[in-house]
Amino acid sequence: MLIALLLALVPGTEVVRDWLTIAPTERGGRRPFSPSAVFDAHIARRDAAAPKVGDTLQGESGEEQRWTERKTDADGSLGGEIGWAYARVESPTERTVLAKLTGASRLFVNGAGFVGDAY
Repeated sequence: MLIALLLALVPGTEVVRDWLTIAPTERGGRRPFSPSAVFDAHIARRDAAAPKVGDTLQGESGEEQRWTERKTDADGSLGGEIGWAYARVESPTERTVLAKLTGASRLFVNGAGFVGDAY
């Protein structure tokens, strides 16, 4: 579950407030590889389109899930059952950004994966 993504910038901090989220599409549990409908549809291919409000996916759970718009709470967190969350962040210049993830096991930026803090 992705709770918050805080982008630490110089000179201040930017909090991403607008998200698209989708409920889990796969079964949980620890296993060496977990198939993911979201990963396949939006990350695995270089030409993959970003999710849009109303797009649906069906994973191994067999339940169709829909991407919905969500705004963060005042503290920058997203609550509830979230399988994946998507936000687009534009930058007018190339820069280094620090993402603080609490409760998220991974982060993808332009297709590159990074380890989060699931606990």
